[in-house]
Parts: sequence; structure tokens; C-alpha cells
Amino acid sequence: MCGFYFSFFKNKVGYSFQDNFNRFNKVKHRGIDFSDFIELKKEHYFFLGHHRLSINDPHPRSNQPFQSDCQKYYLLFNGEIFNYKKLKENLDYNFKTSSDTEVILAGYINEGFDFFKKLEGFFSIFILDLNLNKIILHVDPTSVKSLYYQKHSNSLMVASEISCLHDITSEKDLTSCINPIAIQNYYQFGYIHAPNTIYKNTFKLEPGELIEMNFHLNSEIFHKRFHQHQSQIEQIEFEELLIQAHHSRLMADVPIAHFLSSGIDSTLSNTIYSKYLNKKDIHAYTLSLEDKLLDESPYAVSQTKNLKLNNDILKVEEVEIIDEFKNYSQYIDEPFGDSSAILVSLLSKCVSQKYKVAISSDGGDELLYGYQRHYFFKIFFWLIFLPNFIKKIIAKIVKSKMILVLMDLFKVKHQSLKINKILSMLESENIYYSYFNLLKINSDMSTKKIIKNWFPFNPSSNHPIKNNISSVIKEIDYQYYLPAINYKNDRCGMQYSLEIREPLLNFDLVRYSFKKALSIIDIFKPKAEFIKILKKNDIKINSSKHGFSFSQKKLLETNNYELLDDLMKNQNFLESFFDTLQILQMIEEFKDSRKYVTELYLLCHLSLWLQSHKSIDE
Repeated sequence: MCGFYFSFFKNKVGYSFQDNFNRFNKVKHRGIDFSDFIELKKEHYFFLGHHRLSINDPHPRSNQPFQSDCQKYYLLFNGEIFNYKKLKENLDYNFKTSSDTEVILAGYINEGFDFFKKLEGFFSIFILDLNLNKIILHVDPTSVKSLYYQKHSNSLMVASEISCLHDITSEKDLTSCINPIAIQNYYQFGYIHAPNTIYKNTFKLEPGELIEMNFHLNSEIFHKRFHQHQSQIEQIEFEELLIQAHHSRLMADVPIAHFLSSGIDSTLSNTIYSKYLNKKDIHAYTLSLEDKLLDESPYAVSQTKNLKLNNDILKVEEVEIIDEFKNYSQYIDEPFGDSSAILVSLLSKCVSQKYKVAISSDGGDELLYGYQRHYFFKIFFWLIFLPNFIKKIIAKIVKSKMILVLMDLFKVKHQSLKINKILSMLESENIYYSYFNLLKINSDMSTKKIIKNWFPFNPSSNHPIKNNISSVIKEIDYQYYLPAINYKNDRCGMQYSLEIREPLLNFDLVRYSFKKALSIIDIFKPKAEFIKILKKNDIKINSSKHGFSFSQKKLLETNNYELLDDLMKNQNFLESFFDTLQILQMIEEFKDSRKYVTELYLLCHLSLWLQSHKSIDE
């Protein structure tokens, strides 16, 4: 796991070694074991820099930037390839290392970028091909490792994080660089979809995308879904696929830690490692929260006895959460509103003191339809076929006080969020947009009231899909939602030089999931395949799992509304994009009746992010 930076200038105009070196060092936290760069000055000017976190073949021979013997090919690589030893056997190449890095370059030299389709793992790849005067960028199908680029008429910059591509020192400069489409995207979803980023003229690759560019920078070839999930897999039992996926994530020349919650996915992963793979001395880490409703540690402790795990319980106080919230807003390279990121950050901070690699269980909900929105969509997708006047009537009812009374009666949690999701669904034109709108935290209707410049945003399917519920869910989850979750693990882990691996995102498992239809049985028995394995091993499940999160409401209340007071004082950061009078009204209503919790949480994070990123180099 690493971080890299590349720049290309057609000529000397605008090129500065010191500027490139400074940009390169902005991702040093991603690779603390070794750093190196190559500067090439020929007809064109190139800078290739790489920070390495040594996990496999830590010998210096595998350091990057990696170049071929003929010095016609250069590679920058971030990630892990789990099937590289098998691929290596079929390559005609004089290997000098035992790393996956050299296999990628050898495969490209032998077979071109079609070789990338054979890779199993998570990765972002950059290749400088001086033989064909070509630059190649590629990321894995679930965007576990993001890749960003910024192109001008005379130059191109590519990096593992956006911070390398921007050098902003004033509030005015920052505001002029911000992409207003991304601001709206963030406020509606809590994250920013590729290819957009928070900055104008800065882009991130979409899941599985490959881009070719020539040295004239006047021709770009975009291979959407170049590396995709929908390809065929061998007929094999699901349980065996799970075992293979978990086994592959053990590939490392360093010890591996494990994350452990009380949920089905986390319990399953640790059960497979303990019971099926006989992994000894498993060291698991669990967060313990002051909020007993959300604290999973008691259930996790009971599981460790059955699985014979060594378990560290990391107690987190509320003051630590608010401190990490502020810290996280400074180092995250674009706004990200999923509150679980704060807990992943705290967990990574602790685990990284002893480990470079940790196993997580993200991806299980996408595999087996584990989210509530999946069942909601299955039951209520017919709403989109109603006449518009009936939709308007339902929308009025949903926004009425009567609904709030009923929700209080049935003790429904996250009322505002659920109401927004229903409104978003009612705004839909077809089945594809209908599910996509369920990903929204804030509906179009509510967003238009606060956002200054409205940009209609609709998802685009770059791969033909069947117009049925299951296909739509899988397509949108893997194209739009999962990359955001992976962004969280990458940034929060790598900030503390910790590589987080997700066995449940193994490509063959994902291909299996695309073949699985959402049935009525899944609604009443979610994740039945996982539970069957756990029951076989006499492992009990925590039925009161609340998700890996903390109370956003309590965070906003902390220190007598400290975050909200800061938001009011710093509205100059937001006034270019939002109606600040609306924000002030939302703050007052929160203090009075605890409304707009999620909306204000998103705005507080965005405000902190804007404040901290206007003065990166001051």
C-alpha cells in the first residue's frame, strides 16, 4: 500500500522540480518505509514519485518508481495483487523480484493493458510507456484505491490523493477552485461521485476505468468498465468462494490485525479465519462507545471466546470523537459525510501503532442485499408508476406532522433521513433513478431550498443492464455507493499508514452477487447464506446491531453547540454555495426541536473542511 505522484510537461514551461517535490511529499503518510522519485528530462519533462508501505517483498529491489531494464516502461502502483504468483507463471519475463509490482509491469509489456483484466486485488496503476508515447491510468472495479488527475494544455498531474494536485493559500482562491456540482453532490449523498471531485478541472477515475493519453495531451481514450464485475465465474459453492477470498487476503510479509464488531459480516470473516483457515493468534480490535445503544463491544467480547481470538477493546469517549471529527476534516482530501469514517479513523490510529495491515468486513451488505433500502425498494418501487398528482398528494402526507406523530408512536429512528428518502423516490422518473434516489440523504426538493445553484444530476449506466430490481440495485451500489465506502477506509487507514483489506470485495464474490436476485426471502431472512455458515459453527448473532456509527445529534450538542456556533461564525465559507439564512434557521430549529441533524452534520464537516484547506501551506 502506497502513495504516488506523477507530472508531465510537454516542455520546460511551467515545470519546477521543487514544486513537484513538494506536491509529491503531500502523500508521504501513505508510505512511510521508503520514498524515491525519478526525474526525466528529454524532449518532455517527467516527475515520478512513490512512497512505499512495505508489505510484500520488503526488499529494496521492489521499491518504486519501478522501471523495466530497457527503461522504456515505468510503473507507479498502489495496492495489492493477490493472484500475482499464478499470473507470474505464465509470463515470459526475466524477473528480478518476488513482488506483485514487477508482475504488473511484465504483464503489460507482454500483453498490453488487457493483462489488467486478469488481476485480482485492489489497485490504482499508472504506466508511462515511452515506447508508444502513452500514459495509462487504471483502477480496480470497486475503486478501493482512488486515482486522480488534472490536465492542462501543457501539463498533466496524476496522484493517489487530490492534495497533491492543489496548492491553495487563500479563501478566495479556494472558493474559485471549488466545483459547485460537487458541493451539491456532497450535500445530497454525503460524498462526491466520480468523475467529479471537490475541485474544478480535477477528476477521479470511475470504478474499473482505464484511461489512455498521448504525450500531446490532445487525445484521451476512456475505457469505462474496462475491468468489470459482470464477467463469468466458475461454478463453485459460495462457501468455498468465501474461504478463497479470505485466504487470499492473508498474503503479507508482515503481521495482520482484524477489525471486529458484533455484526454478521465481521463475525463471519473472523469465523472463516479461525474455524476454516485455522489462523492462529488472531488479534482483533473493537471500539467501545460511551453510548450504550451503539456500543458493540459486549457482543464482540462474547464472540471472541467462541472464536478463540485475542481481542483489544478500545474505549472511545465522546470528547475523542469530536477531536477526531475536527482532525479528520483537515486530512480528508475532499468532504466526506459518512459518520462511520470518524470511528474507522480512531480504530486505524490505534491499530497502526503495531500493524501495517488490517482485515475489515465491508462489502457484505452489497453482496447479499443487507441494506434497508434494498428491501424498501423491493416493496415500494411501484410508487414510481403512480400518476404525478397522486405522488404530490403522498409527498404532502409524508411532509405532514401526522407522519412524525406516527413515527414517534412506532419509535422510528432517523426520521428526517427516512422522510427524505421517500421524497427522493417520489421524484423518480423510472426504476433506475428510483433506486439511485434512495442513496440520497437529502431529496432534490429539500436541497433546492438551500443550494444556490441547482444542477440536475442523473446517474448514467455505462453498461447495459436488465431493467429489473436486482440488476438496478447491483449496478448502482457498485458504481456509485461502494466506491464511497472504500474511499473512507483508504483515507482513514492510510492517514495512519494502515492498509485495510476487505475479503468480501473479492472479485469472484462480487461476480457471484451480480447473479443473485433479491427475493422476498431476503427481506425476512437477510444474509441467510452468512447466517447458515455461522450457525454451522455455533456462532451466535447480535440481533440488535445498530451499525458502525455514533450519535450525530450528540456531536452537535457537545460543548454547548460548539460546532454549530463555529458554523454560524464561518458562513462566509458557505455563502457562495448555500442560502445562509436557511442554515441559520436550521440551526435554530435543531436547538429547539432537534430537527435537521444529518443536514447540519454535513454542513459542519464541509465548513471545517473549507476552513482547513484554504491554508494548506500557510
